Amino acid sequence: MDNTGNTTREKLLYAALDLFSSKGFEATTVDEIAGSVGMKGPNIYNYFKGKKGLILDLTAMFEDTYKAKMRLEANPSDFIHSAEDLKNFSMEKLRYTVGDDNIRKLRRIVTIEQFRNEYLSEEATTHQYSNIVGLFTGIMASLMKKGVVIQCDPEQLALMYASPVSMLIQLYDREPERRDEILIKAEAHIDLFIKMFCIK
Repeated sequence: MDNTGNTTREKLLYAALDLFSSKGFEATTVDEIAGSVGMKGPNIYNYFKGKKGLILDLTAMFEDTYKAKMRLEANPSDFIHSAEDLKNFSMEKLRYTVGDDNIRKLRRIVTIEQFRNEYLSEEATTHQYSNIVGLFTGIMASLMKKGVVIQCDPEQLALMYASPVSMLIQLYDREPERRDEILIKAEAHIDLFIKMFCIK
């Protein structure tokens, strides 16, 4: 278990992350989470409102970290001006996405529980579809205005660009030992996309 937190609260969060990602949210008990850090189950309620409180805080904590690492608070159109910029931006984000084991565990939890938990179902749609398509639709529209990408529907182009990479990330989540292969395949996809759709 990766108990990297310094405080009891952080240790409980990381313990929950490990257990939820390996056993599933529903199958994990409060007693198991508490016991993994040397506590009695009822003591968790001093820090969280049960398992739901833990999962809410976990997703919030890693969402903040993810946004900071991915620079999602910035407008990518301000610094993506060429096909090379697009590739560098995309590969940087992908390397982080498949390089942080805690983010992988959280994606695994969402994947496992999305059909049983309404909140996690919404999280899955937000992070695996809406945010990605919205981000790259904006980038493609900007690159069209700059004359870098051919004129077409930016949302459809974003789907064509991002969907194969999302599929590769799902493969990585199941088989993390294939990380290097996945990065190579993703880069090859980006290179082909640029060859087909970028003017300069």
